[in-house]
Amino acid sequence: MKEMRPLSLPSTKVGVPFDLGRKYAAFQKWLCYKLMPHFPCLEIPLRDPKEFQEYNYKGASFVLGDFPGESIEGKAILDLGCGDGGKTVYYACHGARKAVGVDPNPRKFPLAQNFAQERNCQNGVEFISASGTDLPLKEETFDSIISSSVLEHVDREELLPLFSECYRVLKKGGQFLVRFHPYRSRLGTHINFYVAIPWCQYFFHEQVLLEIVKERHLQRMSSGGDHFYDSTKLMASKHLWEINHLNRLTLKEFESIIKQTPFRIAKRYPSNKGLERFLARLPLIREFLTNHGVYVLEKT
Repeated sequence: MKEMRPLSLPSTKVGVPFDLGRKYAAFQKWLCYKLMPHFPCLEIPLRDPKEFQEYNYKGASFVLGDFPGESIEGKAILDLGCGDGGKTVYYACHGARKAVGVDPNPRKFPLAQNFAQERNCQNGVEFISASGTDLPLKEETFDSIISSSVLEHVDREELLPLFSECYRVLKKGGQFLVRFHPYRSRLGTHINFYVAIPWCQYFFHEQVLLEIVKERHLQRMSSGGDHFYDSTKLMASKHLWEINHLNRLTLKEFESIIKQTPFRIAKRYPSNKGLERFLARLPLIREFLTNHGVYVLEKT
């Protein structure tokens, strides 16, 4: 097995190259509020956990849709960072021989088990509470691993250990299907539940955006509307990326990490359509125009 080298990544600076600076915070805030009505925020059902689970269940079809050349039919699948298990259950109900969901927080597992029973696929589903850096699983257990919107939330120092564990539990020739939001993409800040202005991290100071997110959160709470974040954690956040525990991973950095692992990048799937699909191939702007980093990693 190829030896893992120490992880070395350049830091991703927030608010460059078009950051106006804190000096113009009042103007930035006014402009941001003026632009927000033109960019509708993401609507997610949050009040009812079962509705959110159904949202994730249906979302799994879009995840697999980003990998048009891959199949889960008859395979043993590991759903890395399964959350409430909505996607895990979808994989079990749509061809996987077995689907195992792994997440460090088991709080939603009872809901996940009930969800699997409702769809009569409980025999092919299992949920395990564990960190991706220490999987209590045997070597070469799975045909495929699927990770969607997870890697950008993993601490940077844990990325290499995570890939090492995934490599260990994959069968030879197995595939790791990776899908994540690059930080430099149009919605890379993950605040589109409150602010959906494309590339806002480059046009507005991060403290201005953080202030607006906090204000909108309090407004929704006072009006009884849905709110996406834990209030205590949000109000204590001093940086924008802290809200969603983002590591600000870019495409270039991700590919740099993979070169330090035994994995081989077998395929890269485009996540854009039309003209943007072509433009996203250009080295100088691909970080900004790629909606999702979609990679197939292979264990050789």
